[in-house]
This record gives sequence, C-alpha cells and structure tokens, in this order.
Amino acid sequence: MAQPPLSRAIQKLERRLGVALFDRSGRRISLTPAGEVLVREAAKVLDAVAAATVRTRRAGRAVPRLVVAMKAGGDGGLLPEILAAYRTHPDAVEVDLVLCAVTERARMLRDGTADVAFLHSPTRI
Repeated sequence: MAQPPLSRAIQKLERRLGVALFDRSGRRISLTPAGEVLVREAAKVLDAVAAATVRTRRAGRAVPRLVVAMKAGGDGGLLPEILAAYRTHPDAVEVDLVLCAVTERARMLRDGTADVAFLHSPTRI
C-alpha cells in the first residue's frame, strides 16, 4: 500500500476510534498508548481468526480425528484406560496423539491444531 492511502486509512481509523494511534509531534513517529493497545488486541484477533480457520478446516474433514497433545508419560498411566473407554462410545473418532513439550501443547490448543492437551499447573493458554 502506498503512503498516502495508508495515511488516510490510519486517520480514518483514528477518527472512528476517537483516539490518536500515533504520536506525530517529533521527527519520529511512535505509537501512543492507545496505539499500543490496538496493536496487542489486533494481534489477538488475528491469532483467533487463524485458529478459527484451522478448526473450521479440521471440522470439515471427511474423516474427523481427535488430536491429543501431551508429553511422553504425562498421562500418569491413565491414557490407555481413558482411550479404551472413549472407543466404546458410538460416536468416537480416531485419536491422534502428539507428543510434545508444554509450550508446544499450549500453542496447539490456542491455534486449533489440538483438541485436547494434558497440561500441568501452572500453565497459561
């Protein structure tokens, strides 16, 4: 996008929001506190849209699968029993186990590539 249309789009957004997003007072242009909030919140929205896209595509597959993310041995030995009970359910789908680190498990939940993850407190997703 060329500079003039970008500048007009930013000014239009600032008018719509009723706040300045950029501090244009010096030689350098920088984000205002409101601009910093918008950047953080917009990143969350874009991440949510990307995750929704992944989840939607997964839901539309001809053969659905349940993706479980966990660390090796992170089930306390309960997973075989849990999966055996799950498989008796008439609507049970195939289960894919993904072995990975805690940060990867949390990311997979956030981005929609996993349906379930074995996490240990304290974990922020």
